Amino acid sequence: MKRLEDLIRSTRKNLQSAGISEYLLEAELIWMKALNLDRANLYLEFNESPNVRFIEYAAGLVSRRMKREPLAYILGKIEFFGKEFNVKPGVLIPRQDTETVVEEAIKILDDYGSTSTTIFDVGCGSGIIGISLAIRYPHARIFSIDSNLQACILTKQNAEKLGVGSQLQVVQSDLFTAINCGADLIIANLPYIPTSDIESLEPEVRVFEPRAALDGGIDGFSVTKRMLTQSSGLIKSGGAILLELSPELTDIAKNQIMEVFPNSIFATQRDLSGQIRVAIYTLPKLASDYKY
Repeated sequence: MKRLEDLIRSTRKNLQSAGISEYLLEAELIWMKALNLDRANLYLEFNESPNVRFIEYAAGLVSRRMKREPLAYILGKIEFFGKEFNVKPGVLIPRQDTETVVEEAIKILDDYGSTSTTIFDVGCGSGIIGISLAIRYPHARIFSIDSNLQACILTKQNAEKLGVGSQLQVVQSDLFTAINCGADLIIANLPYIPTSDIESLEPEVRVFEPRAALDGGIDGFSVTKRMLTQSSGLIKSGGAILLELSPELTDIAKNQIMEVFPNSIFATQRDLSGQIRVAIYTLPKLASDYKY
């Protein structure tokens, strides 16, 4: 029987041969999953020989990864904003870039200083944005919205897992068609990859992730454009809209918002890699909203 250390070394070679760039880390994560161990205890077991059933289970996981199935789907979980979220095939895998959206939302909500804020998280996926905000703002009213039933189910599961199930209202809806109330803050993480770019993506994304969560139409902005048009009757005076987008869409985003909300203030925020990742639209307050 081979020692665990030898098995991990073999896994690394297999993953490297399949073109997996993070093969060193991923080999350990796969064996941590197979043996249900954290990293510290994995190292303690290096000189032990795992039972054959664990070896067979790990082999199945390695085979899936060598076919370029995303590691997050294989592990069934991912960390986002300091919390562990469940993920599953059929729902977009959370990206670290989206943490920038949450950080910008926190800045806005802290400025509001209200305990009765209503937030729309549209294109919620696994629920990472709405749930992260619900944990920080327990009195906020949050609607997590997605057209994908699998995404809505997963969002509910994650909300229950992280203790905010009663705070989130999960709505299956094509954007805002099933929504009949207003919001102080709209956060949208909608498809923004141009259709022509889909085939050039890594196989993990192109083959395994849901195309409907990726394909933003000819210019990458078609879904977001519909959302902005619908939001004009929902966003409250003095409210804000946050969009996750690619840097190439910055000008389109600015021009579109000026069509729908000509008096809004437009700004952007960069992610950790220095790329523009968030568009921020702040709407002016109506004169009737001020207290004299």
